[in-house]
Amino acid sequence: MSTGNGFDFSELEKLDREMLAIINTRYPKEAKELLRKVSTKGRKYVRQETRTRTKKKTGNLLAGIDKSAPHTYQGDWQVRIYNKAPHAWLVEHGHHLVAWGNETDREVPGKYPVTEARKRIADEFFDDADAFIDELLDRGLDLT
Repeated sequence: MSTGNGFDFSELEKLDREMLAIINTRYPKEAKELLRKVSTKGRKYVRQETRTRTKKKTGNLLAGIDKSAPHTYQGDWQVRIYNKAPHAWLVEHGHHLVAWGNETDREVPGKYPVTEARKRIADEFFDDADAFIDELLDRGLDLT
């Protein structure tokens, strides 16, 4: 149950989920376009966070950030934003420092650029989805 200032918004959230289900089945092309737009924005956020947290402006770490095409997985549409650079997980989660082929006692802490970008993407996705639903309603969305 979601409440804000004493109001119960659970019914509105249920309506929102139902509208997204209708859009998913009746307007799959528009839903794919929304996911493409959101994944492009998400890839941009991951690149920004990676640049900011690693102080790196070029290189394979930034070039490896990519997105997948919209596809269905277990009945839901999804896109993936990923980094195909082999050392991306080391930057994300941290690692033991290796110098000249010898492992040292030092730990390199994780910088978590993807984790931080995911928070921004999640915050903005619902705003984008609501704007998308409003646009379809303005165009004459048939809910029956």
